Amino acid sequence: MSQRSGFDAALAASLLSDAPRPALRLGAALFAGARLLSVGCNLYGRSHPASNNCVEFVRSTHAEHQCLLRRQWKLIGNLTLYVARQLANGTLGCSKPCANCMALARLAGVRRIWFYNAVGKPEEVVL
Repeated sequence: MSQRSGFDAALAASLLSDAPRPALRLGAALFAGARLLSVGCNLYGRSHPASNNCVEFVRSTHAEHQCLLRRQWKLIGNLTLYVARQLANGTLGCSKPCANCMALARLAGVRRIWFYNAVGKPEEVVL
């Protein structure tokens, strides 16, 4: 499977977000090899007890968390999570997961997280 396919799935999931502005819409896609297991988008106004929401942030469920909650709970190793954000002008925005989402992904068995950095280039974190 190519990175492009992973990011395409994450960008498609971001369109499902109910964020008030396009720049706030994030999507995530979880893969086991070439198999898409689940997708998620950030949900505004709704939260989950395991979400790390503090006073500075709007109460929301992060796209990565939503994706991990929706995954098919089979014992599958070598999971890869893709996270993406597309700005209103069509460029790619920073989609680096927060520390809490990285910790949740590690607990769920994710080994690699791909995201876009501040200049729109793909980066990888190995957990």
